[in-house]
Amino acid sequence: MTELLSLPKVLGKVGYLASLDLYKAEKPFFSNIPFFNIPGAKQQNLSVTDHEKTPIYDVRGREHLVSLDTCGFEIRRHPTVPSEAKFHDEEWIRREYWPEIQRFVKKELGASEVKIFDHTVRRANPTSPIYVRGGMGRREPSAMAHVDQTSQAAEQRVWYHMKDEAEKLLKGRYQIINVWHPLFGPIRHRPLGLCDYNSVNQAKDLEASDLIFPHYVGEQWYSYHSPNHRWYYISDQMPDECWLFKCHDSLTDGTAKYAMHTAIVLPKEDEERPRESIEFRCLVFYE
Repeated sequence: MTELLSLPKVLGKVGYLASLDLYKAEKPFFSNIPFFNIPGAKQQNLSVTDHEKTPIYDVRGREHLVSLDTCGFEIRRHPTVPSEAKFHDEEWIRREYWPEIQRFVKKELGASEVKIFDHTVRRANPTSPIYVRGGMGRREPSAMAHVDQTSQAAEQRVWYHMKDEAEKLLKGRYQIINVWHPLFGPIRHRPLGLCDYNSVNQAKDLEASDLIFPHYVGEQWYSYHSPNHRWYYISDQMPDECWLFKCHDSLTDGTAKYAMHTAIVLPKEDEERPRESIEFRCLVFYE
């Protein structure tokens, strides 16, 4: 850890779940089902609080100091990233790029099987129409520290997506790994920040939250602020530099199980081109 804390750092802004009495009586939730015509219906009950001047350590040039099993995240290079324009074509992403990313993850991690179950393209470009839940438009970078899956939700994902194979696959090691990279580079606006698993107190820091879809109800963790959290990013990230980070790992031997993450706000970022990125969510299995 001494080496990690000696890395260059910036003071940035990180968003957290606000510590409200509301959450003692009501579970946090976010609905992807639009409630436009239902009087009094709430889309969500999440409240964010921003923490300015948070130390965020830069792993550029020292990428070897972080890894999936120690911190919950690492950088891997994927040199065959397509042109930026391709990422406006959702059909192409699913047809061509999903298989490419699945092969990449399988090879890099030595997995026996990899299955992407979702992806998200995020654009902070203010000229694009904003995304409305249940509709179309740009997806903004995440504004609050979170983990995509709780442990229970991760197992539920395996049952939902792998169906008849699930029982067998759950007997071995399985993970949910996200792959994240920018669509252009270098990015200096809202880069991805990742929090060292070892600096998170799950019982005190994390709050389970329902994530509601028309076909599925998932569960994720949002985080309250803690001064113990250790945040990292990589400066001037390029499209061929992929963050791989855990949302779940079934191992219980002290291996990092997840990496809390969010977009971070850097000093003077308003002068930079708005971020555009893609993120894949992968079920990863080992024999």
